[in-house]
Amino acid sequence: MRLGLMDKHVFSKTAHQHHFERVDANIRIERRVKDLNLVSLPKDIHLLDPMEEIAKAPALWLWDYLRRSGARGFFMPLAGDINSSATAAIIASMADLVLKSVDQNNEETLSQLRRIV
Repeated sequence: MRLGLMDKHVFSKTAHQHHFERVDANIRIERRVKDLNLVSLPKDIHLLDPMEEIAKAPALWLWDYLRRSGARGFFMPLAGDINSSATAAIIASMADLVLKSVDQNNEETLSQLRRIV
C-alpha cells in the first residue's frame, strides 16, 4: 500500500513521545578565535582573471584526477581531429603547470609526482 503525503498516517504524532527535562549547563562548546591554534600561516592568494581560469581549469582538473585516482598516467588515443588536438593541448597545459610547480620546488607537487611515477 502506497501512502501519499496527504495521508493522515504521515502527519500523525507517535503515541510514545519522550519528554526530556531541560538542563542548563554553564559550558562553552566552541573556542574563542584568539584561543585557536592556527594550522598554517596565512598565505597571499592569487585570483585568476576569468580567461586564466577558463584556460587552467581543465588542466588542473586532470592533475587532480590523476593524483587522486592513483593512476600512473593517461591513455590518449589520437584520431587527428579537432577533439584530439584540444585534448592534447589540455594535457600539455597540465604538464606545463606541473613542471612550473616542480621548478618552484613545491614539495607537495614533488611528492605527488614521485608517487605517480
